[in-house]
Amino acid sequence: MHPQFSPTQIAPSFSPTLSPTLSPTVFISPPLLSTSPLTADPSIDVPRALLFLTLLLLSSLTTLTYTASIYRSHFSSFLEPGLQRLAVRISSVPLVYSALFLYASVYPKRFWLSEMLISAYECYAIYSYFGFIVLYVGGRQGVVREIEQYMQGLEFDCLLAAA
Repeated sequence: MHPQFSPTQIAPSFSPTLSPTLSPTVFISPPLLSTSPLTADPSIDVPRALLFLTLLLLSSLTTLTYTASIYRSHFSSFLEPGLQRLAVRISSVPLVYSALFLYASVYPKRFWLSEMLISAYECYAIYSYFGFIVLYVGGRQGVVREIEQYMQGLEFDCLLAAA
């Protein structure tokens, strides 16, 4: 069984006499300068954490710039409003991911919240993608027409022979 350590650490020091004797010296850790999530845990290597957050912030800004250029290209020529609206919803997935992972990295104890929001947006993006496909084919009637054309080319002799 390992002993429990308190915030104070006891380290040996030597007296100036000829025979060294052990006398306890108490080292108290310095107070934290701020209460930010990075410095709240003393086991975190702050320079590496700041480098990680800097890279994460730069990638988030790059994603924001890329998504803004996609939005600008879609909305500058609004020829197919239904399709373009759905395409913008689908193309904003990286932006939402980037923002929520940045939030989760700054506040790791609230990761459950960003994970829940990411899952909800994934569902919304899949729903938008399905709507995009249906609208691209030509609506409900287009989907029915495509399925009928596909079914005409199939042979069902093997199913009848097995029965």
